[in-house]
This record gives sequence, C-alpha cells and structure tokens, in this order.
Amino acid sequence: MCIVRWSLVRGAPSVRRTFATLSAIGLVGLVAALGCSDSPPASSASSAPLALSSANEGASSSAKSERPITAESIYEAEEFWPNIVAVADGWQPQSTERARPKTLQGALIRVERDGTARIDLAQFGRVDVPVAQTDLVERANAVRRGEVFKHRGNLAMQLSPLLVRSDLERPGPNPSRGIKGAERILCVFADPRAETFPEIAAGFMAWVEGRNVPAIFVAQNVGRDDLSYIHGRLREVGWTAPFVYPERAATQTERLLREAPRVPWIQLLTREGRELESMRFGGEDSFTALERALVVKTES
Repeated sequence: MCIVRWSLVRGAPSVRRTFATLSAIGLVGLVAALGCSDSPPASSASSAPLALSSANEGASSSAKSERPITAESIYEAEEFWPNIVAVADGWQPQSTERARPKTLQGALIRVERDGTARIDLAQFGRVDVPVAQTDLVERANAVRRGEVFKHRGNLAMQLSPLLVRSDLERPGPNPSRGIKGAERILCVFADPRAETFPEIAAGFMAWVEGRNVPAIFVAQNVGRDDLSYIHGRLREVGWTAPFVYPERAATQTERLLREAPRVPWIQLLTREGRELESMRFGGEDSFTALERALVVKTES
C-alpha cells in the first residue's frame, strides 16, 4: 500500500500537476485491477472467443444464487455484474484507426434495460454492445457460482479514485469509504459558473441530508486548470460535495450520459451502476422523482 501525504497550495501549477499525476496513477491501478488495458496484446488472446478473466479479480461479493442468470435477467442481477467483460470476435468498433485485437475486453459501466451493455473499451471508446455479443452472462454466472471474484460496487469502485474532496480548505483525494459504502449514488452534472448554480447546490445540500445517498458533482465546461476554481466555488456556495477531477469530468460524463447535457442534469444509480433515474434537473419535481426512484429500488 502506498500512502501519499498531500501538501497542496490552492492555485499553484504544481498542485494541478501533482494531482493529475496521482489521479493518473490511481486510474492505472484501477485499470490493472480490472484487467482492462489501453492496448490489449494479441498474444493474450485465448483460443476461446469469450474467455473468462482470472478468478482473482479482487474483493468479492459472497452472495450466491441457485438460479442461473440469463440475458433476460441480467439487468436485474446487478450484484453479479462482473467488473470486466469481453466482446465477441465478430463485434467491431464503429470508427477507429486501430485494429482490434482478438481478445477485446473492458470495464463494464452498466447493463441497460433494452438488453445492451455499456462498456469502456479504453482507446476503442465507450460503447453500447448487445449483451448477446459479450460474455457478460457467462461471467455473471461464474460470479454467481463463486468461481470468479468481483469488486462489489462497479460504479463506486470506478468513481472513487477520480474524486476530489471539497470539505477541507485545500483539495485532496476524497475518502472512498462513503462512496463505496452507499447503496445508491447521485451524480449531478452542472456548470459551476452558471448563475443558477448556487440554487442548484442548495437544493442538493438539503436533499442529501439524512440520506445515505452521496451526491457527486461532475462539473461541466471545465478543464484541468479549474481544480482550484471548482473547489473554491463549492465552498463558496456551501456545498462540500466530492467532485470529479476536472480533467476527467468530460470522460466521466460521456461514460455515464453518452454526451454532455446542455442543461443541469441528474442521474441516480446503484453502486453497481444500474440506472434508476436520469433527467433534466427541474427543482422540486426532480426531487420528487428521485424519492420515487428510491422507493422503487427499496421495494425491489
């Protein structure tokens, strides 16, 4: 385990470089843990078209089920969603200058209700692939049988290394316990420079109070030089939510929403990444919709 002592001075270029470097290190470690690389070597290809990854993928969920998972039930079987999946040999990226390797796998973002899997394939992009063209069901059943370990909370694990805390005077890595321990996660996509941002922040501060639903701020229209600005802006409006490192905000927006919203947007997800609600933020109506989504999740 590597313990890093943070000594940050707001606004200094060295702070941004240090934070960027450490974030990159965290991402590399995450990708390594997932078994997903930016350039999967062709020599690693298995003779089987859809090969399972090593059984030691990390901390596992001990839950087991006697009922086999199918393509029809995989959406609801989120506790068995694997951390990584492979796509079939016949699937090709829509546009890339790179030739795909025989074995192409990536981090599972989530399974959609329409029977597609959203996958992060690194340099091949964030893509939506029919479940039938992946080994998702096979891997999920291996997890179900206890043959393959998985990290609990796919979404929580993927987001945690990218978060900056704003509750302290200086920005630093956000403690992962609160995110990884939550059943649901609320992502808020908004421009911190917008005139309405203080009102938006106040609404979410009040809504999350007393709920084990952490709100994560994914700033829009920002770049790598905006770390100190976002940190200061959140503290200025009194909303000390963790936020995605600005250099990664656009990519995380693409992963979760596919494209950047033109208006403030909210997305409620389970810690595995299953989408419970995704909508334009509209004040009280949005909070009512969030409450409804939480009730449905609890009853299910």
